[in-house]
Amino acid sequence: MRKKISCLLLAWLLCSTLSYIYGQPGITGHIIDETGYPVAYATVYINGTSHGSRTSLEGNFEISHASTPCQLVVSHLGYETTNITINDMPNAPMQITLKEKTVQLSEISVIGKDKREVLYKEFRDFFLGTDTWGKGARLLNDSVLVLDLKYNEDTVLPTFDGILGNGNIPWNLVERSLLIRAREPLQIDLPLLGYEVMIDLDFFSLTTTKPYYYTDSLHLSGGARICKYLGSYYIKPYDAVSHTKQKKYERNRRDAFYNSKEHFCKALYHNELKKNGFILLESRVNPDTKTRELVPPVVDTCMEYDGKGTLKLIGLAGRSFQIHYFCKFNGYPIDLTKKTFSNVLNYFKAYEIYYTTENYSTISFLSDTCTILKNGVSPDTSIAFKGKCSFKKVGATLPDDYEPDENPASTKQ
Repeated sequence: MRKKISCLLLAWLLCSTLSYIYGQPGITGHIIDETGYPVAYATVYINGTSHGSRTSLEGNFEISHASTPCQLVVSHLGYETTNITINDMPNAPMQITLKEKTVQLSEISVIGKDKREVLYKEFRDFFLGTDTWGKGARLLNDSVLVLDLKYNEDTVLPTFDGILGNGNIPWNLVERSLLIRAREPLQIDLPLLGYEVMIDLDFFSLTTTKPYYYTDSLHLSGGARICKYLGSYYIKPYDAVSHTKQKKYERNRRDAFYNSKEHFCKALYHNELKKNGFILLESRVNPDTKTRELVPPVVDTCMEYDGKGTLKLIGLAGRSFQIHYFCKFNGYPIDLTKKTFSNVLNYFKAYEIYYTTENYSTISFLSDTCTILKNGVSPDTSIAFKGKCSFKKVGATLPDDYEPDENPASTKQ
């Protein structure tokens, strides 16, 4: 009997030791305020993932399954949100101090109810999206939004004869900016994807520029519209989901992932665009025929890796490429690696009616150095997307480490 107990104890100790040596890396730490008092019930998470926890009464936290580089976010209603970039896994518990949040008078919205409803719809369309995923998403605490409008009507364009039958009407170039902040983290339900998302929104801006000759600029339509927003987010999958619903969620997640900005950026990072069904085309003037034609650009020589999960695209400033995505009926990408460019052009010509400007995407490089991370995120504003893949907004949010199941073109390393 003693031998049996000794063997069991030895086996338990061995398993514990192996778990400690080979276990998943984690991040631990202690959260305090500026007075040194522990902060309980703060949310601590790895930005863009489902990995996170809440601090205990003593202010302690632990996040397992973490990998670097990553951004650690600490969020609490009474304190300023703290973002910490972690390049290497810490070998000791972290000590993090939160700064108390002070409420400013500007955080109180003074926009009337009717106007707020109009502006909130604009925010929802550009933030959550107008596609299937955006329409299915639910913002659960829109009352925490603080809306502000700013106008710039200083530019006066010259008059033009024949416009609206009256050449004497001066045209102003109106710039209207809808600015939105959130007093608390946004709580968003994504019932089609089976996720609950918490977003610490830093800012949201929607700028509309439109020539006009009337005074009601609240209802501006058309013109150039530029939307920018920045924040960090934490994803929590639904609890206790049946096998049938889980299969449905996974199918929807695949649909949301394919032909998205994240799908394209992950494929670009791994230099597997053709394997993932993507073709880049650039409009150039043929020096012989003096006509414009679409040709595949060479980007391999512009790609530099730092060995830590970051890709730098060098020397592409001012250039724009069309992104065409070829997929099967089930949405899976067609592997184009074994097809010559002539074969791909035959694909393109066969479906060129389908590939209108509404059905392909455009990527523009705004800086001479653009950054893409291994998880498919571009952390700055040096890359701009337009067209099909840009339609997917927060309503189609997936974890940064998401990989489709049964994906024949997987880019896992």
